[in-house]
Amino acid sequence: MSKLPEFLLLRPEAKCQRSVEAMKSAGLNVVGLPLITTEPADEQLQALSSCMNTLESPVILILTSTEAVRYAESLLADRDWNQDVVLAVGQSTAKALQDLGIDATHPEPQTSEGLLALPELSQLEGKPVLLLKGEGGRQLLAETLEQRGAELTSFDLYRRKPNPEAEPSDKWQKDQIRCIIATSGELIDAAFERFDASWLARLHWIVVSERLANQLQQRGVNSVTVSDNATDDALTGAATAYLESEFMAEEHTSTPETQPEQTQPVAEPFHREEPTTKSSSLGGWLLGILNIVLLGALGAAAFFGWQFWQQWQDEKAQLLSQVEKQVTRQQQQQGRLVNQQVEQLKQRLDNQGQDWQQQAGEVEEQLEQLKSSVQTHDRYLEEVVGRRPNDWILAEADYLVNIAGRKLWLEHDVKTAVTMLAAADQRLAQLDDASLIPIREKLAEDIQQLQQLNNQSLTEVALKLGALVKSVQDLPLDQVVLPDPVDTSVQAEVTSSISDWRDNLAKSWHAFVDDFITVRRRTEQVKPLLDNQQQWLVREQLRLVLLKAQQAALQEQQALYHQALADGRQLVEENFAMQAPAVDGFLTQLIELQQVSLERRYPESLKADKPLTELLEQRVKRVFKGLES
Repeated sequence: MSKLPEFLLLRPEAKCQRSVEAMKSAGLNVVGLPLITTEPADEQLQALSSCMNTLESPVILILTSTEAVRYAESLLADRDWNQDVVLAVGQSTAKALQDLGIDATHPEPQTSEGLLALPELSQLEGKPVLLLKGEGGRQLLAETLEQRGAELTSFDLYRRKPNPEAEPSDKWQKDQIRCIIATSGELIDAAFERFDASWLARLHWIVVSERLANQLQQRGVNSVTVSDNATDDALTGAATAYLESEFMAEEHTSTPETQPEQTQPVAEPFHREEPTTKSSSLGGWLLGILNIVLLGALGAAAFFGWQFWQQWQDEKAQLLSQVEKQVTRQQQQQGRLVNQQVEQLKQRLDNQGQDWQQQAGEVEEQLEQLKSSVQTHDRYLEEVVGRRPNDWILAEADYLVNIAGRKLWLEHDVKTAVTMLAAADQRLAQLDDASLIPIREKLAEDIQQLQQLNNQSLTEVALKLGALVKSVQDLPLDQVVLPDPVDTSVQAEVTSSISDWRDNLAKSWHAFVDDFITVRRRTEQVKPLLDNQQQWLVREQLRLVLLKAQQAALQEQQALYHQALADGRQLVEENFAMQAPAVDGFLTQLIELQQVSLERRYPESLKADKPLTELLEQRVKRVFKGLES
């Protein structure tokens, strides 16, 4: 029978020696090699200490390794976690927390996927989650927690780094190792960087998850066993099971060879009868010589049998190597074929992906409803405990934002809306809650956007137009004014000469007639005279266009406003006395109002309205839903 296989254990430096001793105490021949070591992240530990000082219960605490427990031991031990939910990724981490007096729950299987399947992590909307882990590694846990709406705070308490100067726990040689045990992907990568890949691929591996098994298969390792978890008991059990399978395989292969040797007539000398004619002394000598010959024959048979067995073992090893190479080639070919089929299947699935997603969403919704009905009491207690005494201030801020929106869109009162938003920001500032900073940023953006709108007071414009309407009655109309006459008469003087008696008579006659009939000539155009009804119509028409402009100003109708003022200006210039000071001042105010811009582009919604309402529902209104259910 061949020598029992030896194990090479790859674990981080802090756990390696302890695991070696545990496996040796179980009777395993194992050597430990810590290819990975860890060092504390001091800045993250200081940040965790500051966070612990302000941390309010209830909170969900998640630890992903015993190293995280070890580095945060002093901080964890100083807090009472009875009102919080503490989760560990595996049994070893839960045991380390239990040693600190902290009760923790761990999943089965002991992986990130198993942890995310726990009911404590199914409903996380708005709940604070504290994640303690190492730097690097998988991001599945943190990304999924954020997708589920958790208020996640993560700390990388330590860093993993290769340990090129790692010393084994015992002396060993490559040909002694038959199986390698690894507990993380970093250890597998470190092993392939340090040792020959072909030697590692020929050995059997024991890992703690299917993910690590797939990682080994990608590196060409075909013989892999997946342990239940990363605890020493689980690894010892997997190693023992491997030993038993190897032992049974060797017994099965060695039985056909050893049976022919056992059926040889080795006991024949003890049944041979000696001649009775010999003396007792001679018979003794012959019997001794015969025994010596038989012993020599047996030794020679054993020697040649051992050589034959060694030769057969070498041939078997060569044959196994050829078979492994052939199997590897076939697996690669099958892998390529499977990849092609997978790509084709992915294309078909993509075509049906929308329907499947919809069905999956419906199933998930039904599952969530079922979980909700089963855990109604627990959720209600969590909501009651999670209520905050200052939530009424948050409700007041939400009310102010709603009033600001009504003032803006219904009344177009920009100044009051800005005042309301500023008051809401002051309420949120009183809470001194860092989680409200994104909402306060959106409030600041809304205030800035409203302050950049046209600040012309519509009420002021409407009041000025109302005053002009009242002054229309006092404006003088452009009535008929006769132009100055043009004097075309020539003053005739009577002479003293008798010879001019005819001219003197004519002049005397014309002077006598002019005293009874006067004719005056005017050269300017005379406007027609307006009667009382026409004057009333002109004034009412001017009032109408001014009232129309006033209504357009209050409704922010820019085009209608300017057209009405233009019509009013035309009426004033055509029908009123422009030389009168009252008309001149009236027209000046009309021109100034015509130059006023009323255009405003209001935002469709306030950026802070929706997130503030959602936060209020999360913190306050959900408790009433729990009461109704």
